[in-house]
Amino acid sequence: MRNRQIDILKRISKVKVPPFLLTNIEAKLVTQKPNRININWSIGGSLAFSLILLLNIIVIKNKINNNKAQIEIIGDKFYSSPNNILYNE
Repeated sequence: MRNRQIDILKRISKVKVPPFLLTNIEAKLVTQKPNRININWSIGGSLAFSLILLLNIIVIKNKINNNKAQIEIIGDKFYSSPNNILYNE
């Protein structure tokens, strides 16, 4: 199997290269501008992320406050009249 692969590679012939191919490639690499994100997209993405984060924080705070209020209401209903049933008195 390995000998067959080597034989196939030996049959590959050289290709004629156009003149100045390497210099053309190097010139294109030098003149190519680096990819940059548009500043407007960057600012817009940052604002959107900040807005979503702020909304999540507000929603979580409201849920915590509502849960505390509900717990206080339930607690008031259970302990509105003092009784000693739990203490067998």
